[in-house]
Amino acid sequence: MQHKKAMLTQGYTIVEVMVFLAVAGLMFVLAATFISGKQSKAEFKQGINAVNTQVQQVISDVSNGYYPPKQSFSCSSTGAPNLQTTTPNEQGANADCVFLGKVIQFSDQQAGMTAPDPAAYSIFTVVGNQFKDKTTLTPPTNFAQAQPTVAYTSTRSNVNLTESKRLEWSIEVTKMYDANQSGNPSVGAVGFFSSFSGTISGSGSQTVSAVAIPSSKLNLPESKMVRWIDDRPGGLDNAAANAPNPKIILCLKGGVNDYGTLTIGGSDDPNSSGQRLSTSIQISATPIGACLP
Repeated sequence: MQHKKAMLTQGYTIVEVMVFLAVAGLMFVLAATFISGKQSKAEFKQGINAVNTQVQQVISDVSNGYYPPKQSFSCSSTGAPNLQTTTPNEQGANADCVFLGKVIQFSDQQAGMTAPDPAAYSIFTVVGNQFKDKTTLTPPTNFAQAQPTVAYTSTRSNVNLTESKRLEWSIEVTKMYDANQSGNPSVGAVGFFSSFSGTISGSGSQTVSAVAIPSSKLNLPESKMVRWIDDRPGGLDNAAANAPNPKIILCLKGGVNDYGTLTIGGSDDPNSSGQRLSTSIQISATPIGACLP
């Protein structure tokens, strides 16, 4: 009986307790790492879907002619458009000007920032002349004739219709390039513009084209990108002619082993005129294609 009682009251040794705690701790760390990894990947997928939705919304806005109310500012044209804040105008008071499209600048240095932010991006509204000749009411047929002006505080505007955005879930832009051009040239901004057939931004759905903004780059102060469009309207014509079907690849990075791309427009055939402005996303545990550093 004494032998049995001794066996019943015998506990674990210190070594056994330490082994148990070590195994339990290891299992906890593995479980926490697994859950954290799953959460990180879910957040990255959610974030890349969010920026995809935003790009699609910009394309839809330009296609459907959805812009801020024209009554909130005046726009006159004695050459290039001149935008000024004003009391509400009657409908049609800005007959000299039309909305041409929108430009998205990624990883920029927005107003008030002391340095560029890889998670920041801006959506600019671009205005142009409705007529290249107001006497004959002849509409423009290219950007040089429309003389695009960004609705942003600059030499030709004190109207700022810029939307400042941020990528969600700590996603950052690491690179942006045109995959349909030799050498995959890097860019920092892409524009979506209505066609120049008839009135540029009249009622109804418009044909929308993408233009890789030349000379743009990531980490560019937004004021510099604005000045480039304002001062070099012919540059957009050259970009549209030289790269008529851009395939913009936006390289994105989240947490550890969270990489992805957002493809905007373009098909694998640079001469294709099919679904030019479709978007698609790809997610990987390693950098994808030309996104490699």
